[in-house]
Amino acid sequence: MKKITIVLIVFALIGSKTQAQITFVKFYSNANGYSVQQTSDGGYIMTGSNYYNYTHINLIKTNANGDTLWTRTYGHDLGDYDIGYSVQQTNDGGYIIVATIASSNTSPIHLYLIKTNSTGDTLWTKTYGSTGNDYGYSVKQTLDSGFIIAGATDSLGAGGYDAFLIKTNSIGDTLWTKTYGGINDDEAKSVELTTDGGYIITGYTNSFGAGDNDVYLIKTDSIGDTLWTKTFGSVNYDIGYSVRQTSDGGFILVGTYNLVYFCLIKTNSIGDTLWTKNYYANVTNNNAQAYSVQQTIDGGYIFAGTAGNWVDGTSQSMLIKTNSMGDTLWTKYYSDGINFVQQSTDGGYIVTGESSLIKTDSTGNSGCRWSNSSISLYSFPTLISNTSTIIKSGCMVSSPSEPVGSGGTFVITRCFSAGINEIKTIEDISIFPNPASNLITISLPATNIKSCSINLYDMLGEKMLPSYSTYSTQTTIDLSSIPQGIYFLEVMMDNEKVVRKVVKM
Repeated sequence: MKKITIVLIVFALIGSKTQAQITFVKFYSNANGYSVQQTSDGGYIMTGSNYYNYTHINLIKTNANGDTLWTRTYGHDLGDYDIGYSVQQTNDGGYIIVATIASSNTSPIHLYLIKTNSTGDTLWTKTYGSTGNDYGYSVKQTLDSGFIIAGATDSLGAGGYDAFLIKTNSIGDTLWTKTYGGINDDEAKSVELTTDGGYIITGYTNSFGAGDNDVYLIKTDSIGDTLWTKTFGSVNYDIGYSVRQTSDGGFILVGTYNLVYFCLIKTNSIGDTLWTKNYYANVTNNNAQAYSVQQTIDGGYIFAGTAGNWVDGTSQSMLIKTNSMGDTLWTKYYSDGINFVQQSTDGGYIVTGESSLIKTDSTGNSGCRWSNSSISLYSFPTLISNTSTIIKSGCMVSSPSEPVGSGGTFVITRCFSAGINEIKTIEDISIFPNPASNLITISLPATNIKSCSINLYDMLGEKMLPSYSTYSTQTTIDLSSIPQGIYFLEVMMDNEKVVRKVVKM
């Protein structure tokens, strides 16, 4: 049995003109989130993997306030690539999860599909692929109660990795499979059902396009046969991570442009570009990759991803809201990696990523751990090509029996903000190295510090070390006396509070 410990950083109810919007930030001691969906009861379902070594797939169910109702873990103790990438509530009230799984550190990686009931108990599991590595990144239930899965395979196809599309019936038996791509590496990262009964897929191709990786957009009919394909990009590194059909029948897709810019592309119904926008985030080590996009109820778009790292190695992620033309309405920095965003029924947003589940209001505010940010907007010309995609069929399927664990979960409430603005100086404080084995150094803004106290708390809110008082811009703290784990470093400086996550190795 696995245990996932959770700490609630902040919970607040923020009034709006139409409906009260719940906001919260939750941190999980050993769980990364890759996908989250609002469920029919108003709560949320999240999947991902354990934080340290990817040996188990996690499934976490919460209520509308983010309080955990139950947790489940699936996979092998010996594997090191067990990750849940996508989850959806199914029409019977249960859940479907697509994942990758490996039975040992040296075994091939398999595409893994898990069907559960409403409490996360396994109804059936399937693995798909052959003798090579096969990945599943996206799953949706189809109108016939079956499932469509997108990923990548080097077991089948034209060469290297190929984009992989699998259609199953309601119990996971394969109806058909397709691979798309050329002699080099090509992958599908996201699939959506379209209003004509077919599918839209995005990912990347190194077989076609302008050079290196290009954003790959594939439209198929209901049996996976290609209607058209497009590539978008530069001569450098470009990837599409998420695609949605829009209300006008076209498509919105998001990804990375040259690993420097967030890329947002709007097309018409046949994949011709209407506009492209590229957004630059001002972080120390820029590695901008937007992983998730959705059209919002006002006709604009919300997207999220990781912007890069600060000098202390901590992730900096962004949540960006645009109008219908991709012009920015607001942007928020979050100090943890973000992998997925969805608009919730109250008009706010549910976000998951690195050890966290975040609920914001309609303006991206969660109560803590965010800051307003500026972002530079560019409209680079994007090269577009119509590609001739090789399609092949065929896939092996097996029904493994995998262990399932029920995590004993408890919640501790601890709000670090306590009415004090913790945002103003959070970007100016760095902690290095992080993760750390023994010593960490806290670097404070180079100003006249009148007073500064530093405290370290564990996931239960217990103080782990004596308080430090300093007037120096750099303070070193010895962590050798505390066990490995995730901690929260609280810095109170001149009546402003900052909280940063610290990992002790």
